[in-house]
Amino acid sequence: METRTALSIPTYDGKIRIETMFSVLKATKNLNTTLIQSIGSSLLTKCFNQLWTQALNARRTHGITHFAMIHADLGVEPGWLDKMHEIMKTTKADILSSVIAMKAIGRMTSTAEETDDRFLPRNYSLSECTNGTWTSPGILLNTGLMLCDLRGDWVEKVFFDVHNEIRISPNGDKYALAISEDWDFSRQARNHGAKLFATTEIKVDHYGHAMYPNRGTVI
Repeated sequence: METRTALSIPTYDGKIRIETMFSVLKATKNLNTTLIQSIGSSLLTKCFNQLWTQALNARRTHGITHFAMIHADLGVEPGWLDKMHEIMKTTKADILSSVIAMKAIGRMTSTAEETDDRFLPRNYSLSECTNGTWTSPGILLNTGLMLCDLRGDWVEKVFFDVHNEIRISPNGDKYALAISEDWDFSRQARNHGAKLFATTEIKVDHYGHAMYPNRGTVI
């Protein structure tokens, strides 16, 4: 069966990096099977949900089978979308997410593992993410570079959301915690039967004050 992908680019203000633009243009050899969509909004989860619902609606109007998301501050190797489709086919994943370095010197990633505290999962370091493509019962994926198969029932039951909490430390100080939309989405999808996989097989550069690759050193 031919796959047709809604390639989605959320932005804060309608702008994307030039590296992201090239990553979109070189995502696949089959651009005729790709619907490119972008929405700019400072309301992050609404932006994601608009892109998600547009893709779900396009299953009927354009025969869309997959939803891909690339954040507007990423540079990705050419052919990444085709590569993700191949990995997804091999693993039979419902959601496949590329490991991405956080914008920090510590070489941590936004891929994480559940702990006893749902507000405090354990982030993977890049040095831990050396086994190609993997999953675990408590894996939490990021949405920076993500591919979802829309042909399962679970897609009708999930959406992007953020949860917040204020706690009090032993010395009486208050502090804020949040569950990000990507980790919440991972939990929803897993609870509805989706199979989640992370991969280090895609080369991704995360741009901020420097370039933070998911391999090698900060540039």
